[in-house]
Amino acid sequence: MALIEFGDSYKNNFYAIDGDGIAYIWGEGYQGPTKIETDVAIEDVSGKVLLGEDGRVYLVENPTEALEYLNSIFEISCGEDHYLFVTLEGYVYSLGKGDLGQLGNGTYTEKTVPTLVKTEEGILSNVSSVSAGVKTSMAVTFDGKVYVWGDNTNKKLGV
Repeated sequence: MALIEFGDSYKNNFYAIDGDGIAYIWGEGYQGPTKIETDVAIEDVSGKVLLGEDGRVYLVENPTEALEYLNSIFEISCGEDHYLFVTLEGYVYSLGKGDLGQLGNGTYTEKTVPTLVKTEEGILSNVSSVSAGVKTSMAVTFDGKVYVWGDNTNKKLGV
């Protein structure tokens, strides 16, 4: 394993990405650090998804086949039970469980196909960064606006 440039964890597994874009996984179900065999260099990992240098998203369980609906992605974030993806154009897509509105698409149902995140003004855009948490989500735009949505128990959305 070369010098590690990025690391992350999800549930009972840990991930590392070296300077060559090679991703490794270890923890539950693995005897030690195991190379994730991909066809592209990996830039990021969050939860059970990998972000390739090609801007496409791959599942850790099937790292050679990109998810059909997610292209031109530059950031990914995994929460407890949902994912957020930011496109190069600044739009945010979400998928997973949405029982408390954490998907930001106006529904409270699970989505297995990525859907655009919306605000009261329309489709959320101009996004520079996202973070998915426990039944909550957050986005920051390039002009400094912060959007939060999902579970507001204990006022964790700050509103």
